[in-house]
Amino acid sequence: MNEIYLWYLAAVDGICWVLNSIARRPALWVCGSAAVLLAAYLIYKVGFADGMVSRL
Repeated sequence: MNEIYLWYLAAVDGICWVLNSIARRPALWVCGSAAVLLAAYLIYKVGFADGMVSRL
């Protein structure tokens, strides 16, 4: 039971750290999220285009 409690406290601590980080540096999180989404989109598009070329 004590181990579950420690995992719960660690999860709450992690969530609080993330929320505090977002509150202190929102521009970093917005730009970082946009960069990750753009990278995923470009990787998807390149993979899709590569598949289209290989089928020709």
